[in-house]
Amino acid sequence: MKILLQLTDLIEDKEALEVEKSQSNINKKPPLGIEPKWMWEERRLEDLKKTIERYYKNGLVIPIEWIEEYNDL
Repeated sequence: MKILLQLTDLIEDKEALEVEKSQSNINKKPPLGIEPKWMWEERRLEDLKKTIERYYKNGLVIPIEWIEEYNDL
């Protein structure tokens, strides 16, 4: 009878632990994802604009690839 009670207690403990684990997984934040494309493009456009402006003000040749990318964005 004592062994049966111990087994019952173990089963109840295990079930309680499983419930606790599943509830803790519900409250977890998802892993950090990737930055949205529009946000990246916005930052890239601003970087290109500033760089092209610096090159222009200093009389340097602006690579055509920068102009094309700027126009694409």
